[in-house]
Amino acid sequence: MTGLLDPASPLGMPPPALQAGDVESAVHASLSEPRLQGALLVGPPGIGKTRTIEDALERYIGTFHIERLLCTPHLAQQPYGSLLLLATDADGPLPPDPLEAYGVISRALRERAGDRPVLLVVDNCDRIDELSASLVTQLVRERAISLLAATDTLTPPADLFTALWCENRIRRIDLSGMDRDSSRRLLERTLGAPVSPRSVDMLATATGGNPQLLIEMVRHQRRQDTLQLHEGTWILVAPLDYTGIQHIHDTRLARLSPIARDLVLMIAMVEAVPLSALLRIAEADVLSSLLATGLLHATAGPPSTVRLAERVLSEMLAHSIPPARRLRLWETLQGAVDIRTLPPVTRFGFARCAVRCHTHPDPWLVATGASHAFERGDAHQVLELAAHADCSDPRLKLQVARSLRMLGRFDELEDVLRHLDEHPDPEIAEGAHRVRLSLTDPFTDLPGPSRGLPEGASPRLRIAHAHRHQRGGRFDEVIAICETMRHDLTVPPATRAMAAARQGEALITKGAVAEGLGHATRALQMLELSSPSVVDRLIVHHCLYRSFLLAGAPQQTQRVIDSMRSLGATDSGAQVISGIEARRRGRIPDALTVLSACAGELERADPLGLQGVTDAARRLAHQFLRTESPLPVARPVHPASPRDWLIERSSVPDLLEATSMAEAMGDVMLAHDTAGRALVLAREGGERAQIRTARARAARAYRLMRQARGHQRPAAPMSTFAEAAATGATSQQLGARISPAVHRRAYRAHLRRGSTGP
Repeated sequence: MTGLLDPASPLGMPPPALQAGDVESAVHASLSEPRLQGALLVGPPGIGKTRTIEDALERYIGTFHIERLLCTPHLAQQPYGSLLLLATDADGPLPPDPLEAYGVISRALRERAGDRPVLLVVDNCDRIDELSASLVTQLVRERAISLLAATDTLTPPADLFTALWCENRIRRIDLSGMDRDSSRRLLERTLGAPVSPRSVDMLATATGGNPQLLIEMVRHQRRQDTLQLHEGTWILVAPLDYTGIQHIHDTRLARLSPIARDLVLMIAMVEAVPLSALLRIAEADVLSSLLATGLLHATAGPPSTVRLAERVLSEMLAHSIPPARRLRLWETLQGAVDIRTLPPVTRFGFARCAVRCHTHPDPWLVATGASHAFERGDAHQVLELAAHADCSDPRLKLQVARSLRMLGRFDELEDVLRHLDEHPDPEIAEGAHRVRLSLTDPFTDLPGPSRGLPEGASPRLRIAHAHRHQRGGRFDEVIAICETMRHDLTVPPATRAMAAARQGEALITKGAVAEGLGHATRALQMLELSSPSVVDRLIVHHCLYRSFLLAGAPQQTQRVIDSMRSLGATDSGAQVISGIEARRRGRIPDALTVLSACAGELERADPLGLQGVTDAARRLAHQFLRTESPLPVARPVHPASPRDWLIERSSVPDLLEATSMAEAMGDVMLAHDTAGRALVLAREGGERAQIRTARARAARAYRLMRQARGHQRPAAPMSTFAEAAATGATSQQLGARISPAVHRRAYRAHLRRGSTGP
């Protein structure tokens, strides 16, 4: 088993994958360095291998004599089929003897090239016949040619070219997909309009940045009506639909043996399979060959698991398997796996496959699979599992309630919570109570016996109460709750990071900037050392963003934004923050582009209550541009913070009242925004009294914001001379305090200036 994952073998340690700009430099270095004789490009279909070769050939047209080999399945059935076109008419058909064939091809290449070196291009070298591949590799070893080859997989006969890389004669270059910005530009060129940030993240993540696959995926989503135009921006209104999509990986699968193909389909159905289970189903040689091709990827354990290297290929294959074949593969997999001993990372895939096969899955498997899906931020998959399984399990109902809250479906949420409020299992009842806490009005008392924090409450429940106090402006309660968890080592690190972030935000809002920054920094360190779920990481990052921004720490703020962008495929929160930050820095058009796209997404899924903040930021951005285009009315999904409704006021008195309330809650940034808007409206109305009042409130809010960010100038201690002047000393008394040394220094300076006076 260990041999399959041996990192010392060349196949087990391929070079890091490169993107477009780095690939061009690597190809140039491979053809210009004396010790190397070319490059082998490795990557899935559609990644851009042929385009890379064409760009490289344009650069070397005058330097090399370039010859291309044609590699097709038809020519691969003939001996030396790919080299037939290189032989001259006088040579006739290539002789079967390898030495004679080598002499004919090398002589033909010298005659065609003249004095220039030969560059042989072999695209799709995995389709070449073995005799041609053996002859080409021998030409490279004799330094008769340079080689530029490309392949999808490393199966025979492409492994003959891989041997050249192992001998350090050519360089292996693994191509990776486009980054997020390149994917966004390609999507916008394809669709002709901006694409929402979360949609870009989901499409780029699903396709791995593969250009050809990205275009095919977008066209398919438009046909399925899951990608729609919303206020001039393309938005994914539903999960990606893989049903019926024509993928471009059939050539690789067609070359596999029936056993290897069934193994690939089996792994695609459940996303990941323990390595020990696969070794009970197939021989180790079959699995080793699949790992060598690059179709599969093994992760070290314990326990070690195997999954498809490309996520989109896994999803496409899982949706394209006929029902009868899926059921047969599922039964084979069930016979080799003990469901109860599955590692947590594989439970969701097994649960989803069980419900799709219309079997009777174990309720424990469905509940744990739904929990894992929710932790990675996939609420739609939780609801899919619940729709095809027995919903009597309270653990599954709790995951459904959390997912409905994340998607903003509150009418259905109330029906689910009604059956969980008084559940005898304290863990289930507490989970339902935490969901209700996030929906209650933070300015009113909790109803019934849950008015305060109960004795022996779990860390998660204490965090939920702290969040509610934070929303209601009760910062002392937040600090008291979170302080008890800061040094409690029995609390998980991710939960302690959440408590430290909440406490830091409350301290900074109260004005204790230095102490609050210390808690926020510790929260960030604890988060990096733990393994939190996606939802927990987003919650902590939102607290840290608000804390660092309010404290005037731009480097830490940017660090949090960059970290959240890596989670953009799961939530629009990072993009909302980027849009607000762009508006604060004066990049109004960029802010409007991001915030308008996020607003449409948050109408469908708003787990952190960001819709009101997004609409408020859009209004302010439009006001700065002074556009006349009407904006849709903001509709907050549920009360998230006072910012959602304070900014909705439109008259000067209301905005000034909102400014006072924001100051009372400690939100000086909101106070500054509302006071500035009140001043603008007062100037438009022309009433001097309102203008004076609004100007004074705006100046006060500006001073408070600078003070909260630590920009105030510290008061210097008064000197004895200043103290004497402040107490009313006479000029003679003040003059007596000036020492003779000061007089001498002043006189010397007077002489250096060239004055003739005393």
